[in-house]
Amino acid sequence: MAATYQDYLTEREYSIHSVKRLPLPEPEFYVIYTGQRHFESDTISMRDAFWQNPNANLDLIVKVIHTENKSDIIGQYIIFSHVLDAQIKLYGRNRLAVEETIRICQDEDVLKEYLDTRKKEVIDIMITLFDQEYAVKAYVKDMQRISRIEATIEDCKFYGFSKDVALHRIVTKYNIPERQAQEYIDEYWEKHN
Repeated sequence: MAATYQDYLTEREYSIHSVKRLPLPEPEFYVIYTGQRHFESDTISMRDAFWQNPNANLDLIVKVIHTENKSDIIGQYIIFSHVLDAQIKLYGRNRLAVEETIRICQDEDVLKEYLDTRKKEVIDIMITLFDQEYAVKAYVKDMQRISRIEATIEDCKFYGFSKDVALHRIVTKYNIPERQAQEYIDEYWEKHN
C-alpha cells in the first residue's frame, strides 16, 4: 500500500513534505478465495483474524470474494478453480486434469470466450504451475532426506564409528550409491572437524 501511494504521489508530483493535506484515494483490499472454506462474512479484519490485541492501533479490512457467479469474470474464475480442484482429485496434477477442466468450463459457458481463444496458453500455464509445485515439493523432500543422512553421519561420528561404518549405514538405510554416500560423509566430516 505504501508503494502504491508513493507511486500515486510521484505521478501527480505531490510533495510529501507539503503542509497541506494531500488528496489520497481511499484504499480497498480484496482477496479472491477459491478454496472450500465457508465464510460467515464477506470481510476479514486483520485485527480480529491475526492480532491478539483487539485494541490494536491498526486494522485492515479485506473484502473476500468467494462466490461462484456465472455473470461476472471473478465468479467464473472461482468456478474454474473449483472445477480444476475436482479434476485434480480425479486425474492428478497433469494435462488431462487441465484439459477436462477447460472442456467442462467451455460446456458450462464459464470463461468460454477466454478459453476458446487461449486454450493452449491456459494449458501451458497450468502445467508450468504443476511442474513448479512438483519441483518445490521434490526440493523439500530432497532437503529432508539430506538432513536425515547428515543425522545418521552425525550419530556415527558421535559414537566414534569409522567412516566405513557410516558409509555402510547410509548405503543400506537410504539405498543410495556408495559414491554419493561417500561424498556426503566426506563433506560432513570436513565441515565438522
